[in-house]
Amino acid sequence: MGSELIPPGLLLNVDLRCQRLLLATDTLNDLAVTVRHDGQRVQLRNLAGRVWGGRVQGQVEWPTDPDNRVAPVQYQLGIRFATLDYEQFVAHLRKPEAPVAPAKGKGAAMPALRDLLLAANGRLSIDIGHVQLPGDQSLRDVQMRLQKTGELLQMPVLRFRTPEGGKGEATATVQVENLRFVAADADVTLRYATLDVPRLLALVASLTTPASAAPTARTQARAARRATRKEAQQNTSMVANGVLSAVLRVEADEVRYAAIRGTRFRLVSRLLEGEAQLDNCTFDAFQGRISLRGQMLSTADRAHHPAQAQVQLENLQLSPLFATASAMGLNVLGGDNIRGSLRGVVDLRTNLGPTFLPDLQTTVGYLKTDFRDLELLNVEVLMEALKFIKAERSSHLVFEPVSSQFILTNGQLLIPGLRLNSNISSLEVSGRYGLNGRSNLFVGLKPLQALFGNNNKRVERIQEGEPKRNADRKLTYINLRRDAPGEKYKVRFFQKGEQRQEQAVLRQQYRALLRTERLDTTMRLGR
Repeated sequence: MGSELIPPGLLLNVDLRCQRLLLATDTLNDLAVTVRHDGQRVQLRNLAGRVWGGRVQGQVEWPTDPDNRVAPVQYQLGIRFATLDYEQFVAHLRKPEAPVAPAKGKGAAMPALRDLLLAANGRLSIDIGHVQLPGDQSLRDVQMRLQKTGELLQMPVLRFRTPEGGKGEATATVQVENLRFVAADADVTLRYATLDVPRLLALVASLTTPASAAPTARTQARAARRATRKEAQQNTSMVANGVLSAVLRVEADEVRYAAIRGTRFRLVSRLLEGEAQLDNCTFDAFQGRISLRGQMLSTADRAHHPAQAQVQLENLQLSPLFATASAMGLNVLGGDNIRGSLRGVVDLRTNLGPTFLPDLQTTVGYLKTDFRDLELLNVEVLMEALKFIKAERSSHLVFEPVSSQFILTNGQLLIPGLRLNSNISSLEVSGRYGLNGRSNLFVGLKPLQALFGNNNKRVERIQEGEPKRNADRKLTYINLRRDAPGEKYKVRFFQKGEQRQEQAVLRQQYRALLRTERLDTTMRLGR
């Protein structure tokens, strides 16, 4: 640029029309512009044309440079796209591998449009009706304002809408060196009346995929190697190529995740190359509150997204919790069969499938729980196992507060040993409870205590919070086994020997999973 385009002493005021103007990697179509040169300044006024599938208009100017040096260019441009493919747009923003060389003796190499914009200073407005993101995700009504000053590119305004009714706002700052984006930070806020969490996760994955093309870098050494790789890689996302890190904040009045319904959803996440770090997420559900933090990786295989999370459960009511779990297809008690509240912490490793729901068979988790005011009502399998006592007792079990620890693996809860005090007897439960319907449980109890104890006094004592006092008597064990979903449990009495063997195997597997999966057992329950 500069006066090299216009010879010294040539004054101009001319309207130009050009059907096609070829740059290094771009083509300007249907170009119309008024060129003015007053001897001191070149002005391109009333500029209009088509580029990258959008319509551009505005003006450009620069002072005449008698020494033929590159003159400081100022621009005020606006581009309007009806529809824009995000991956193609990012491809346009990448620095070309090699500029188009001019004919011999014809001057400097022809620059690309993005180089012209990054070499100059000015303001650029971009309005887009529909943005197509990877993975069938999209945005609409996008308004972006950019301001370029020296080596700093600022985005003071970005507004957009999501197909689900969300409204988004963002700001960003980009550092430019040698016509390349070398670092960028963005802050994005999304607000919803009703949020579908899988759709949000899909949007996040579309911006950070693929991880395999640019693995996560956390150290300066790996960052240096990544900078070298960027010279050759053709990434489809500024996040995925390691240039951009973004803080994402999401707010929603109501939230849905499969059958789970919640309110007052708040999320803060950092989007990095190939991953989303979840710093904090909270929402109200099941008449309590759920908090979590963790990480989701975005892989080249869009059907698999490894994830981990630490979840805090605060005073969840068991009846709506179990009713929802049952509605999700898990083989658990119905909402009418259980009462009470739950506090707990969960450390999870899972894989999110194409619908961004956990794959139960590949999920591993450690659960530490406190149950309060626990009651079981009309649980058929327990009534069958306790049919030697009156149905009015076995149909309604009331428990003292109980703390427990479990491991979830292969769709089963591993219960190494759960001690409970109820209105009918002291109990101990161990075994495997399958969320898909297959289970093998051992229930230890004191038959005489169940037969002849004063049920009303025991219920009263439990409800008043008086701890149970009794001698440590031997338990009689009942085996409850079901080999397939929908089958009735097989009940076998006097299974102490088998229970001891199974419990030893179970505890060994329990310890091995804690060690190999590196599950965090140090998490503390909230108050």
